[in-house]
Amino acid sequence: MANTIKKIDLHIHTLPNEYLDADFEFDMATMKDYVAKNSFDAVAITNHNRFNKDQFLAILTECASLGCACLPGIEISLEGGHILVIGDADDESYAVLRSLSEKAEGEEHDDHYSMSAETLNSLIAGKNILLIPHYYGKTPSIPKSVVDRLSTGVHAGEAGNQKKFFLAKRSDGPTPVCFSDIRIKKGTTEPELFNYDKLTYVRIAGDITVSSLKTALADKTNVAVGKSFLDETFDILEGEAEASGGINVLIGERSSGKTYTLGRIYDSLGGADNPDVLYIRQFEIQREVGDIRKKLQSFATEMGKDYSAAFRDVLEYMDRVGIGEKEGRVSRFLESLKKHAESSKEDEYSKAALYSFSPDEVIRGASKTNGMRKHVEALIDAESPLSEVISKYLDRENLILLFKELLSIEKREEMDERIKSIAERIAKAVSDCLTTKSVSVPIEGINFPSLFQTRYVRKCFDKLVAGIKKKTIADDDIFGRFRRVTTVGPIPTKREIKTLLGIPQGTNVDYLYAESKTDAYLRVSAESPSQHATGELRWRYFLNVDCQVKNSHGADLSGGQSAEYCLLDKLWNHRKYQYVLIDELEPSFDNPFLNGQIVPLLHEIAESATVFVSTHNNNLGVSLRPDQYMFHRVEDTPIGTQYRVFYGPASGKALHDASGEELPLSEVLITTMEAGEAAYNERRNRYENHED
Repeated sequence: MANTIKKIDLHIHTLPNEYLDADFEFDMATMKDYVAKNSFDAVAITNHNRFNKDQFLAILTECASLGCACLPGIEISLEGGHILVIGDADDESYAVLRSLSEKAEGEEHDDHYSMSAETLNSLIAGKNILLIPHYYGKTPSIPKSVVDRLSTGVHAGEAGNQKKFFLAKRSDGPTPVCFSDIRIKKGTTEPELFNYDKLTYVRIAGDITVSSLKTALADKTNVAVGKSFLDETFDILEGEAEASGGINVLIGERSSGKTYTLGRIYDSLGGADNPDVLYIRQFEIQREVGDIRKKLQSFATEMGKDYSAAFRDVLEYMDRVGIGEKEGRVSRFLESLKKHAESSKEDEYSKAALYSFSPDEVIRGASKTNGMRKHVEALIDAESPLSEVISKYLDRENLILLFKELLSIEKREEMDERIKSIAERIAKAVSDCLTTKSVSVPIEGINFPSLFQTRYVRKCFDKLVAGIKKKTIADDDIFGRFRRVTTVGPIPTKREIKTLLGIPQGTNVDYLYAESKTDAYLRVSAESPSQHATGELRWRYFLNVDCQVKNSHGADLSGGQSAEYCLLDKLWNHRKYQYVLIDELEPSFDNPFLNGQIVPLLHEIAESATVFVSTHNNNLGVSLRPDQYMFHRVEDTPIGTQYRVFYGPASGKALHDASGEELPLSEVLITTMEAGEAAYNERRNRYENHED
């Protein structure tokens, strides 16, 4: 009987879209490696708004030589999201995909192109086509309101990762699938070829076609992200093991390969290039404890960037005003006026209208049209469920038309400014020429309204900074039994500000405390280190943002408490991660902390992320109540040292490796977590004796 479990990846890019992709060069050898190493039964080529039949046919031939079906497709930008449109390898599908490609390519002039649902319906009407929108956390997602308008009907929804896949299988929406969204290009590394968190197994008897896929995807029980089809498990380690979408605990003696396994999992998830992965390495927390003050200062700086946003807008406005340069013109104007009066010589050149031409000095803020266009763009790009709320009151097509008109107005405004700037440069060149030829002493140009404006800005800035007199709480967070408070106030003492900004202690900074804060600003802009002078951190000369952490008694942290805080700080923002990898926490923490705070927190994290924990501690190994165990064993064999991984559900009786060999789970846990049955019984007897 033919194998009914098929491994598929229906979202592969082989051509870059100049508006949506970074440029890359397709490589057929990499394509063959990708198919062969992953043992795919079927793939689909789905480039952004493009279909290239010649390239597809070449890939089709190579895939066929590997025993892999290859389907033609296209990824269409559809009303704020993306949707995969996939057909069979036949002339009818080629014609549909070519029409979609020509329509998109003819209208796509930037990354804002979006086809309407009605246009898509008209181009695929009556054709045997498979539709799979970005849906379950796969960005940019297609709103449900748009999916409902697709006359052909959606057959599956692409999930952003396996965790979202598991959640979607329990929902009432379309059948979830996970695909790689990979770019097949030269220079692809070995780990990048394995996307075990983004592939799908599907039950299909016989050949893989659009029709057979539609039939299979009609039932959620026909799809999985792990070849065993066990609930909420997916493949890892290049198919050598399976992991749970919840909590996985890696156990084994020291030097048995646990850290190596975590590293392989980390690399397969994209490593440092994937911001959705948190990897807490062994001994990392101990290293951070020594720099906890530096860590808090870094946090204060980041908080300060948000808190000081309005103040930084003021500094940028001060830059546009150019107070120092304009005030310098006053003395030059008076000196030139005096010399002109003393000269009292006029000629035909000095009588010309452009002789003393001075361009208008208009202090401009951000374009109002630009700001409004960005707001409309935000409405268009809003993701579900906000997009569904917006669509109830604002028609999407009208929003797109409004965006295009505002963009047109903005470009006209930019052109007007450019024309005016060119005209002013020409007039200034004529003025300079007249001045050169004239024997009269020219009067230095000055714009009195602009000068008066700068004086008013100076007065307002001095008043603003002088008004910052006391500390206020900008942020107050509770981390378990710790409290982190961030305050904002006036600039600190001279010694503190030198330390804070990296200024040598011998430097004179009295000017920062002088009455005129504008003069301080001018000097800061001229003399401060470049990273401050550019405005990125210049606000720190005028605002003091500080961060302190205290324990539950309001006291400073001990060394052990500092380690606890550093760990909680890393895990606190867990909702931004899809995967959390932790390698042996126990050297830094006691059992009450691990059991009382970390175990509950890891269960909370596992509600939205997949967790891997390597441990020798029975609080994390047993009391954590993981979903899956991965036991590591090292063996000396005639062919050398071998590292083996046995895995299985924590609710089961045994673990097994890729070859099918089994180990009793209870024996593994007692040996690794309790140092053997004898040691476990001795401790248990001692506890019972103490009770007696």
